[in-house]
Amino acid sequence: MLDRNKELINAVKICWIIISTFSIVIILIFTIVNPTLILNSTPTCTARINGGSCILCGSTRAFIAISNFEFRNAYEFNKISLLLYILLIINSLLFLKYVFFLKFKYKTT
Repeated sequence: MLDRNKELINAVKICWIIISTFSIVIILIFTIVNPTLILNSTPTCTARINGGSCILCGSTRAFIAISNFEFRNAYEFNKISLLLYILLIINSLLFLKYVFFLKFKYKTT
């Protein structure tokens, strides 16, 4: 039973590491890359094409606005974008703390 729990914990940790890495990449992309290039490279949501919208419609433009400190515009583009961006940042900071903690924990003298 303990081996199964360790396997599950390791599997969740691996998923978290992958998600955290992508979170950092996403934040860096929206911070560094030209917004026009980002907008031209991302597809239009199929819900928007069909005349509707989904919960993430406008997130790309909102993340660009957040990266430029235009929080009001970001909120207008997508109501949950600020919360999602903050969660990405918190997750990324926790991940970096975890990585640096491991580095110093296993550092040989």
